[in-house]
Amino acid sequence: MGKHAKCPQCQQLSVVPAESSALGSDLPSAANSGPAAPKPPEPKPPASAFGPPPSSDNPYATSALPQYGATPVGNDGAITNTTVDVSDIFNHSWECFQRDFGVLFLAQLVAGIAPLIPLIPIGILFFAATMAAGGDASVGLLLIVGIPCVLIALLLSTYLMLGQMDLALASARRQRVEIGMIFYRGGNSISAMFCLLAFNMVVSVLVIFFCLGFVILLLYWPLGFLLVDKKVSLGEASGLARKITANNAGTAILLAIICVAISFAASMICQLIVYLVTPFFVLAWATAYLTMSGQLPVGQRR
Repeated sequence: MGKHAKCPQCQQLSVVPAESSALGSDLPSAANSGPAAPKPPEPKPPASAFGPPPSSDNPYATSALPQYGATPVGNDGAITNTTVDVSDIFNHSWECFQRDFGVLFLAQLVAGIAPLIPLIPIGILFFAATMAAGGDASVGLLLIVGIPCVLIALLLSTYLMLGQMDLALASARRQRVEIGMIFYRGGNSISAMFCLLAFNMVVSVLVIFFCLGFVILLLYWPLGFLLVDKKVSLGEASGLARKITANNAGTAILLAIICVAISFAASMICQLIVYLVTPFFVLAWATAYLTMSGQLPVGQRR
């Protein structure tokens, strides 16, 4: 019930309704308000990189740890110059080499044997021409057939080199590796192949005639890995390579000396051992590229 109040003008008593009923009269009744609006669904939490959240039934359960090959290790952000120790490079490379030895060795066999196939016609032609001419092969015919075959072998070798770099980068990042990765399919296969071929030819010529080739190789050795990993142009790759090798010349020289020493010692024992350790060298330089560019946190010293 309400309260009685007297009107100040006519002095007549009137009933003032209660506050709750006054407020309730302005609100529509539940019968006339229509069906209730559906409740919006609650947003789901973002998926975690470390597996699904623990079950509510077990408060002591932990999230599932990432399995091998599920989550890449490293940072794909901007390249930053990072000084690393050669021992950290070898330790990480040896760990990855032991894990992925089978795939890396098969890839090395493919990269070593496949470029020899285009050279088979040269040997057949040379043998046939020698037998037909009584020991004198036609030099002109050999050049006509030999030059295209050599170019094809050179291009194929460079293309498979891109695949070896891609495979080594994946292994160094602890990603799952497959033998099919030896056939590089990065979208820039043609441009990267010709850029890497041109770089290798320039360095080879300068090494043969001038010592300047060693300096260029020391300053720009990550160029091939940048073409495969970042898929940039030759000019941009050159600038990034110079940024990576800054303050890391000593580490690169020491890494090269150790690789040459291991290769020489292996060749003195058995030539097959050289093929066994060659994938380790590619993996070591891939690890050096990732660590020196700040993409792989292995023993970094800023």
